[in-house]
Amino acid sequence: MKPKFESNQDGIEIIDPIERYRDRLITHEPVTPQSVDENQVAYPIGAAVEVTTDRISLSEVNSVYVRGKDKSITTEVQPDERVVLSQNKHTLDVSSSIKVYLVLDSSVEIYSDRNKTHIELDKHTNVIIGARSYHTRPARTIETTTAPSDLMKAISAFGSALKTTAAERSFPTARGHPPAIEIGEELSIPEEIKRPKTNIKLAVPPTLKHIFTITPLAYYLGAKVVPKAKPQLITDSGFSYSLDSKEEFETTVERLLKHVFFLDCIVRTEGITPLPLHEREMIESNLPFDPSELYEQSLSEQLETYLESPFSLTKVFLPEWRLKVQLENTPEHIPFLPFIANNLSIVDVQEKTSQSTNQTIKQFWSSTGGSKFESPTPISAYTNSITQTPTEEPIRIEVVCNDPDMNSELTSVYSAYSERDDFPIDVTVHHRLTTADLKKVLVRESDFVHYIGHIDSNGVRCSDGRLNVATLKSVNAKSFFLNACQSNNQGIQLIKAGSIGGVVTSSDVQNSDAVHAGSVIARLLNQGFSLYGAIDILRKVTKIGHQYHVVGDGLSIIAQPNNGAPNMCSITKQHGDLIIDIHEYVSIPNMDIGGVFYPYIESVETYHLVPKKFGPLSVTKPELVEFLELENIPVLMNGELRWSDEISINEL
Repeated sequence: MKPKFESNQDGIEIIDPIERYRDRLITHEPVTPQSVDENQVAYPIGAAVEVTTDRISLSEVNSVYVRGKDKSITTEVQPDERVVLSQNKHTLDVSSSIKVYLVLDSSVEIYSDRNKTHIELDKHTNVIIGARSYHTRPARTIETTTAPSDLMKAISAFGSALKTTAAERSFPTARGHPPAIEIGEELSIPEEIKRPKTNIKLAVPPTLKHIFTITPLAYYLGAKVVPKAKPQLITDSGFSYSLDSKEEFETTVERLLKHVFFLDCIVRTEGITPLPLHEREMIESNLPFDPSELYEQSLSEQLETYLESPFSLTKVFLPEWRLKVQLENTPEHIPFLPFIANNLSIVDVQEKTSQSTNQTIKQFWSSTGGSKFESPTPISAYTNSITQTPTEEPIRIEVVCNDPDMNSELTSVYSAYSERDDFPIDVTVHHRLTTADLKKVLVRESDFVHYIGHIDSNGVRCSDGRLNVATLKSVNAKSFFLNACQSNNQGIQLIKAGSIGGVVTSSDVQNSDAVHAGSVIARLLNQGFSLYGAIDILRKVTKIGHQYHVVGDGLSIIAQPNNGAPNMCSITKQHGDLIIDIHEYVSIPNMDIGGVFYPYIESVETYHLVPKKFGPLSVTKPELVEFLELENIPVLMNGELRWSDEISINEL
């Protein structure tokens, strides 16, 4: 479904009905958007309109990129800069949660104040606005048998989803979703699925263990997977690299994927997006190759050069791979492979156990200085996420309080979910629901259900008994938070019945602790953190965080972030100096692994790979105040979780 454009009193709102994101362009006067041909924007877009205006302001402070005729970035305008462009035809990239281009013929002045970024034209000018969603989903479905030979051919087709074989495929927006897989009686790959000609083969023993492990790497390299007794990487030039080492096979593949991916991030800075990258500055003097020369070579030639470079060179600079999945070498786990490849997950394959639940895998989430926790994920979590019905309606949140003693949490979370005025959210509150009424809440369409109350082995406590979610044929709550004792099993049942992801508890929780945890998680989710990010921060700032974990897809997001990737800032004082660390979290699709983050701090001049911790960095008090005023973010200060809009200058 294409992006929608809606006019309002002072501009245009762009709506992504798939991801449920919105961006505002403020023209400071009413305008009437007229649909135009998408070909008037020289970039992939879903829809375009034309308006007449002499000024456009972004709803938040953001960078603006001027792109040339070859689509490369010719000028980068940061919030602390004021740039004037001469009279000409210009294409401005003003993307945030939605990819947005402005095409105009005028002189242009670009600058920012504390709240917004402004684009001023010399007179009223026709401006074409093009937009596309960052959303990706499988375009086709491959049918395969469980025979390793057929499965290898199916996995070899995953590279068809890459939008380029250049180093830019390390950008998350250049990696499309691999085709879905269904088990059938014969191998059937649609004609539309064409593997790119990368001249790379991954030769592995024909076992499920080896095929599962190699899947994300095969996808990222666009490689053909072929059978061979001893695993190795081969290119058509005759180059070979052994994957048969003293380490576990999974460890060897993990190290190779991270190494190649990171060096692609370095080399891509010579392409159409030549942003100054911190990691390149740190490593360039030790590189055994010239990035500018290597950029012009083919993928297979680049790969050969990468593998001649020591792994120790890149190890300390890698972005954080926060997601690892554990599969069992059983055919029932084959349908998970496209989703695992899409996330570039690290794969660990275990022997099948008699107690295993075949339709469920384990995801392990971790971060530097944070926690590590397990998330059971049924295949339904992934399939539910790609079958969501697009809608232009506001985000719908249902809050259910079935315990009057926990009304303080109800008050707190209602305030948290309602505090954003830049993003439409409808919050409905329910008290002491019956089993029939709670069933209605779960069955009707909503984006998030926050349950406050009690759960036991018989189900969710209601005013007239228990509702066992396992009895529901389907639910339409996209995500949920069951803030009750031992809610894990009921959460799993919600995923199987139609939800994508949720937060649950693994043990008994005291009411007062549950109230505190519920308030923290609600506010984090409302600021655009994923389920995983919210739990990771909860564990960093509270002693009870270990009692909460995620079921289903932990990357589920309830509300779009204010500006790019959501982040948390830690502030400490050392010898009178202010020291900050910024913890970046994966969020919207363009801020997945391989995306870049620019902290708007005067002394910082480079972009940084995400997800990753940025810092420690010494800052002045004015720099810190300006940073904290840009957007409302969680701050860890003196061991306590604060929010930037609550911190006074005197406390710094």
